[in-house]
Amino acid sequence: MKCRKMAAICLAAAMAVPATGCTSFNDWFSNFLVEYDKMYSDDPMPRTTINEENATTYVENPTLVFNHMSFSEPMFYGKYIVDGTVNTEMNDEAKQAFIENSNTFSMTASHARLTVMPYRMDLGPHCNVTPLNYLSGYEWALLYFYDKQGNSVQVPAAYSVEGNLLRMQLVKDYNYDSEKGTLDYAFSGDTLKYYYSFTTDGLVLSNSDGKVIMHPEDLTGETPEINVFDANLAEGSEKLDGIDSINLTTDEQYVMVDGIKCPVTGYELSENGIFKLKWSAGGVDHEVQTVYLYNDDDGITLVDAENVYSYNLRSNDLYTKKVTSNISVSDSETLQGMSADDITAIQNRVSELYDDLEAAFAENGVEAVIDRDTGEIALNSVVLFTVDSYFITSEGQLILTNFLKAYTSVIFNEKYDGFVSQIEIEGHTDPTGLAYHNEVLSQARADEVKNFCLSTDSGMDALRIAKLEPMLTSVGYASTHPIFGANGEVDLEASRRVSFHFVIDIGNAAQEQE
Repeated sequence: MKCRKMAAICLAAAMAVPATGCTSFNDWFSNFLVEYDKMYSDDPMPRTTINEENATTYVENPTLVFNHMSFSEPMFYGKYIVDGTVNTEMNDEAKQAFIENSNTFSMTASHARLTVMPYRMDLGPHCNVTPLNYLSGYEWALLYFYDKQGNSVQVPAAYSVEGNLLRMQLVKDYNYDSEKGTLDYAFSGDTLKYYYSFTTDGLVLSNSDGKVIMHPEDLTGETPEINVFDANLAEGSEKLDGIDSINLTTDEQYVMVDGIKCPVTGYELSENGIFKLKWSAGGVDHEVQTVYLYNDDDGITLVDAENVYSYNLRSNDLYTKKVTSNISVSDSETLQGMSADDITAIQNRVSELYDDLEAAFAENGVEAVIDRDTGEIALNSVVLFTVDSYFITSEGQLILTNFLKAYTSVIFNEKYDGFVSQIEIEGHTDPTGLAYHNEVLSQARADEVKNFCLSTDSGMDALRIAKLEPMLTSVGYASTHPIFGANGEVDLEASRRVSFHFVIDIGNAAQEQE
């Protein structure tokens, strides 16, 4: 027997069956079924009914919506478990069956043989609280596997969605030093790929080695509990019927509409994937019925036939990615004490800096790839170095000279002077070749570019070099940060690069907002 039981939760008062005043027999009968269901169902709470004629958004068939949706990484936020899982372990019977029926893979970093399929996944910045969330450009998951001896093994992973494929790039290890404000990490070289689908049964993962069905943790078991807290509309998302944020907890249920707190009079997350919501605003009752993806501590995603409504951003989210790609790990923590307006102002200034850099590069004929998500400004190593060498070619020196002229003309001008505090020069290789060799080569290339920047060959005057020197650091990442092409495979040439990554002075930026 299926042990999962999802609650249909509603906080509206039970509707009394009227003896008179019904507009039709159908209305009366619909109300009767609701009361009957409440009295004789094993569901401890009453259900919410939505009138299609009154609803501004109404979805009848969730399967049709699931089948025609395009999914993005934030839609996967949540805590998912396989049947038989309680917290971070499966019960003995379920675990034995899970291990016996699972193929295994050998993780490169540890050589441990793990089940190909996870039995639990935590995805999203608040469902998976980890220092890795300070790194921009990635979405992070924590995967739970079993080894052959039945031990639970937790593996961090950067995940991405490519069509109907969910890619998990496993992390070998990471180390966060809170005192120094540094975060070191490396990928293991292992990538797991799963075909996925969201259905009324849950999140289905499959590949040639197996298949699992995973359910939102909060909505399973005998006492499911909905906890949608401070779930704000994500940037760029469609807005559902004017709703800015949703709060559905045991203690309080309301929505914010144009800054006004409006009480929820009824809601339901049903087992078949339907979300029903009623609220009152200015004496007017509102109703919607949509498909939902329960994102747990990261909110909720609502979907109709045409739009996705993403309510998975906290009011003052620590992991504001447009900022954290350009601040130090230690400074990322200060975001908790900053207002949303101050963070937005810093975001806008960083965006303006990128705009001005792009304009300067274009004016000087510099071919640099700017990734605003990761903070990288990349130059192709193919034109900077010969194969397997860290000596800069004559063509590479000319490219760097033009780049530095454009780059420093922006970060050192009056508009941004003091805004950028550090510049990290990063060396990257493709995943081919020996790992140790790639580490040495990437570090040597980063060091060589740094030395060139601080030499008279760079074309900069002594004052500008002296100003740049204390800001520059160099690091070799080898092949731990590959670039993926549109086909989901590693783009070898794009992965061979040297990047300039600037870090802003968060203290300076905060003072300028005052």
